[in-house]
Amino acid sequence: LAPSLAKAKKSFSVEKSSPAATAPSPAPQAETSKPGEKGWFGFSLGKKKKESKVRWPRLKLSGLGKPASGETGFAIINGEQVDEGAEIDGATLVEILDQGAQLEYRGETKILSMEDSAR
Repeated sequence: LAPSLAKAKKSFSVEKSSPAATAPSPAPQAETSKPGEKGWFGFSLGKKKKESKVRWPRLKLSGLGKPASGETGFAIINGEQVDEGAEIDGATLVEILDQGAQLEYRGETKILSMEDSAR
């Protein structure tokens, strides 16, 4: 053998171990990804959040009225006064809140605020 290979062979030692230690280790598990993470090439591996399947009508909130006496309130939506419990464009005004209005449309609930309507 060449002198450099002979040195390498001498410095290499083999240890004997018990049969339990020589058992093959389990195969490495494939990486699993969580929804919303990026996979190879930057493609999304799932939805980050549940997206609405319902297409809401265009609703613009421009005013709120909530009487102090405990009576039902109203909202001005798309230029019309809508009382609690009434509908506009298929959406039901569920409740008047301090800073907006809660509406329900085809089983989904949404809070419409004046800020959202200004955009």
